[in-house]
Amino acid sequence: MSRGLAAFLLIFSSFCFSLSTVFAKFAHNASQILSPFQVSLYRFLFGAVFMAAFIGVRKKSPRPRRPDLVLWRGLLNTGAVLTLYLALKHTTVTKTNMLNWTFPVFVFLFSPWVNREKPGPLKYLFLGLSMAGMGLLISPDFSTVNWGDISGLASGVLGGAAVSVLRECRKHDDSYVILFYLMLIGLVINGVVAFPFLIFGGLRVQALMIAAAICGFLGQITITTPSKHFEASTGSILMASGILFSGLFGALFFGDP
Repeated sequence: MSRGLAAFLLIFSSFCFSLSTVFAKFAHNASQILSPFQVSLYRFLFGAVFMAAFIGVRKKSPRPRRPDLVLWRGLLNTGAVLTLYLALKHTTVTKTNMLNWTFPVFVFLFSPWVNREKPGPLKYLFLGLSMAGMGLLISPDFSTVNWGDISGLASGVLGGAAVSVLRECRKHDDSYVILFYLMLIGLVINGVVAFPFLIFGGLRVQALMIAAAICGFLGQITITTPSKHFEASTGSILMASGILFSGLFGALFFGDP
């Protein structure tokens, strides 16, 4: 895979992740009693079934070379997804995504320790400009506490750690192995959390949750496959394109200020 294609896939993953939150927010608007954990459950369920079928049909070995890293990747990503969809239930699409997209800050903090990679000054400059622009869009109000905003920020922290661990995973294991266990771990944890709140919600709600799941899974594929071609900090900068997609989607579909 060329670095150009790898860069495109990382940007496309940002588009898919942002679009997934749009469908999820529409689902919440269609059913006020819908649990955010049920929405995220569909993503892990769809991904687990797809990856199990892929491994079975292609007769691939699911045995990881670094099970410790694969486990950490699955746990951190599950936490990031759960807090993301929890935030989406309680705050706007734009704020949810913008707070989630703070994860490059935490990649920069984690990568020297996890990946032994030191970002250069130009990357820090780009990161600073991105975060400043994000702050203008979010316009934080510190006079009140919104638990949806806190959950969105927690998603950014966990996401930054997950991206750094993913970079290490790809040095040892293939994408399909990482994705299979990520989805399996997420399905088990998310299933336990979501089980008491499961509802049907009608065909429209089901269709929206399935659309959110497919977009989220596509995003997961296109972030995992090219990650070994870039340092963790460089990949996170490319994925900062999600700031643009999130702002556009929030304003276009939901009238977010």
